Amino acid sequence: MELVPSRCCAMADWQRHAEITELHFCMSCGFCMTSRDVWALGNAFEEIYLSQQSQPRSDDTFARIERAVAATDYQYNPLNTDQGQELRILVLNSGKFEDDLRCDLEHANLQQGPIYDALSYTWADQTGDDASSQEICCGRDREVIRITKNCETALRRMRKTDTERRLWVDSICIDQSNFDERNHQVKNMIATFRSAQRVLIYLGEGDAKVHRLLEYMAMDQAGTLPDSWDFCPLFQSRWFHRVWVLQEIAVAKNLLLTCGPSTVTWDDFVIYVKLFQRLVRKSVPRILLPPVLNYGIQTLELKANQPTAKFDLLSMLQVSRSCGCKDPRDKIYAVMGLLHAESTPPMLIDYSPSTSVGSVYLQAATWHIVKTASLGILSHVHGESKLDLPSWVPDWTLKGLKMLPSVVFRSSSVNLTPSILFQEMSPQLGVSGRMLGNVWPDTTILLGPTTNGPSTGPGAEPKRSWNVIEPEQLLDGEPHQWLLNSSPVMGNVLCQGRQDFWEKFGLFSKIRPDSKRDQICFADIPAAFGTFCDNCRRIDLLYWVTLQRAFRVLRGVTLENVSTIPQDLQKRLACTCISNNPKRRTRRYDLPPPKPSHTNSSATRIPTYWHYDEEEVEEFRQHFQEYGQGRRLFGTEYTLGFGPENIKEGDEVWQLDGATVLMVLRHDATKPEGNYKVVGECHIHAASRLHDCCILCSSEIERQPVVPIRKKREGEDAGRLSNSLARIRIEEENETFRDGSSQVICIW
Repeated sequence: MELVPSRCCAMADWQRHAEITELHFCMSCGFCMTSRDVWALGNAFEEIYLSQQSQPRSDDTFARIERAVAATDYQYNPLNTDQGQELRILVLNSGKFEDDLRCDLEHANLQQGPIYDALSYTWADQTGDDASSQEICCGRDREVIRITKNCETALRRMRKTDTERRLWVDSICIDQSNFDERNHQVKNMIATFRSAQRVLIYLGEGDAKVHRLLEYMAMDQAGTLPDSWDFCPLFQSRWFHRVWVLQEIAVAKNLLLTCGPSTVTWDDFVIYVKLFQRLVRKSVPRILLPPVLNYGIQTLELKANQPTAKFDLLSMLQVSRSCGCKDPRDKIYAVMGLLHAESTPPMLIDYSPSTSVGSVYLQAATWHIVKTASLGILSHVHGESKLDLPSWVPDWTLKGLKMLPSVVFRSSSVNLTPSILFQEMSPQLGVSGRMLGNVWPDTTILLGPTTNGPSTGPGAEPKRSWNVIEPEQLLDGEPHQWLLNSSPVMGNVLCQGRQDFWEKFGLFSKIRPDSKRDQICFADIPAAFGTFCDNCRRIDLLYWVTLQRAFRVLRGVTLENVSTIPQDLQKRLACTCISNNPKRRTRRYDLPPPKPSHTNSSATRIPTYWHYDEEEVEEFRQHFQEYGQGRRLFGTEYTLGFGPENIKEGDEVWQLDGATVLMVLRHDATKPEGNYKVVGECHIHAASRLHDCCILCSSEIERQPVVPIRKKREGEDAGRLSNSLARIRIEEENETFRDGSSQVICIW
């Protein structure tokens, strides 16, 4: 939009200024133009002007209309890509902050050592506006290059008032409409920033608090120490979360930060960031540094010891997934120049529409598995991807979680080297490993297993109920299981120590037990935290059966109606069997059992360490506090753990050869046995333990190999099959799991 003379003006008094010969103006209405503007508009302006005179409006001295002639887009001269390192240099004309932006573009070759500074910024401003809505005039013909608001403001801040400045700015120096040129220039990005005399970082305009903070860093004088919270608005700058920044700060000779009118060197900035780290080390809630800053500090420390040191692919991709970028393919492309030569995938940078995001991620994952002969990349599978990817390929656009620590396991009997196969036009991963347990999420543990009964309606919670088993069934050989076949002894069900145990673990879950059950969790304590050996459990069962036979009031007490029992009777039943078990005295804690009492006072309560091992619970709590953010509590046959939030009942925990952590896999019901999908990495407590300790007599209890719960159900159905061959097939498959041997599986 531009000002045009009044529609009432006939330009009769159109004159040239006597002293300023290039200025033309009208004595009647005051409208003025330069000679260059008059020449550029020519007859087109006269035609528009005359057309407006035929439609006069009252009280209209100046009116705004669309430009008579649209600005001409700048026509880039092609780069000589055969020379390898040719680029364009932006020559920014001098001017005040509010003056229009004008520039020229020159071609240069990095091999000739051109003098320039490189601008590091984000296309989008703090509001997320990345539209090319602004313009900069380029060349003698005043052709325009369209840029974003943030780029325009950055150039105004970097412009000198008395002399021109030579810069490299990606959005201007690269023809963004030319895919071949973009691919070529991105490939040379490392060399471009390494050759720059200085990298100028523009963080945005900021506010008064941020300006004071940067001035304090730059002045390096005594004064009021910044508060830790003063750093938070600064760290919210989009620059600290941009993926391309990683390589820009890694190779720069010198760095200068600018935020609004304030500037500070990178070295001074890092000193105060480390001070900030010390200030917030024990803060609640915990304040984390942006990923770019963490990487920048690591890079400085690494360069001090190893000037030529570089990072491996997975460590850099873990950083890049926390950064933002306009093109998701840049999650890979932006870090390739920072890797060891042997850690760099042989991929061509290709921004053409035919190269999808999924294909780039698949290439990187396939190369890493084949190159390293390991499954370390599976640890980076977090969440369910919307991209067309195999489940074993990480989606780097999804938010990452803190990586679980590596765990050393014994290799399986097969120990197959991971291999990539293509079947049904889809890549699959062939691996070996052994199953460690079935998965029961926190909802199953705290609210009860699901049933096959109908739900109340669409989207309703599934029906849940606890499996009611009679003591005689366990005495007759029915296998005990802490969740699915828990103890029917009311002294254990109402045990205060057991309820304390589940209250503690309930804090790790996002759900709470149903209030209709009076907060009672009917699951036993898993073996890894404290269990009964078969002999001690048999003594408890016999004692409970004896009580039921002796007292008529106890004969009808079951898991189904325990919540209806009067409170005074519940207190009498709590820990009845445990407190009367003489084997309790042989526990490693050298304390006599308390005398039986019908009260429930703290003086006579059985110590909690007689019900579970507090050291084991504390160890689990510390792991969950460190790595449990964004993960979900679940249980297996012998222990508890935490893993992906999208786990489901029936998922399986596997130890895969070549992986450094345990993985949760999901059987693909649409394919034959042995086909799985990756859900994510997990941690289970005491996973490598072969024996557990009886909480009563301290005797060792050997862990048995587990069978998928779906196979158990098939085995139950097999007993009803008339086809003997079907029964044999199912039993043979189950036997493979029972002997704990390694298996070869396919992951889609």
